[in-house]
Amino acid sequence: MSASGAVATRSSVRRLLIALAILSLAAAPCDYVVKRHERHTSRAQKREAYRRAGISWDHRSCCVVDHIVPLELGGRDAVSNMQIQSKSAGHQKDLVENFLARCVCRGATPLPVAQKLVVNWTSVKRDACPKEA
Repeated sequence: MSASGAVATRSSVRRLLIALAILSLAAAPCDYVVKRHERHTSRAQKREAYRRAGISWDHRSCCVVDHIVPLELGGRDAVSNMQIQSKSAGHQKDLVENFLARCVCRGATPLPVAQKLVVNWTSVKRDACPKEA
């Protein structure tokens, strides 16, 4: 097998493993922890997210690429599930994502409800696990 064929095969296997991990996570989010290598958003994906947001790649230090529906809640690692946020907004959203993931794991919030709520994360009150969106 040629070197480029081996790289293509490794890349295909990696994509398949990530897809299986995400499917597993969507089925049982509390039984599976998303590993660092599974949340690798490629440079090409990040560039495309910035392009779609109308922000120059050269000005990317202002912001972070965020998964609209996080991987922990069964979101996809795809550009269609990415947005650009300020670093402070990204940190605040991370707190909401972690809260909703804990609610799902406790059985207090259904996964589809958490997925719907995280899209409008600024309206999520973190005083009690939501039962519906």
